[in-house]
Amino acid sequence: TCVSNYMAGQTLNGLTISVYEADPTTGNNIGAWTAASLTNCVAVEVTATYSPMTPTFSMLPNGLPMHAKAIMYSEGN
Repeated sequence: TCVSNYMAGQTLNGLTISVYEADPTTGNNIGAWTAASLTNCVAVEVTATYSPMTPTFSMLPNGLPMHAKAIMYSEGN
């Protein structure tokens, strides 16, 4: 919900938002974020395709794949 609210209503094709417990070394998904205890890591991962609407960006392909991941320590449950 927080990520969706931050995007302020922008629509991206194929938007996927994942929140999970992450391995601190690799960033891989190792379970539900609700299972992360104090000092474990939680990741928020967003994947989407951005389609530019202005002619200024006409040299870009029709869909520009985007991917972002943030990993932080859990504050505990």
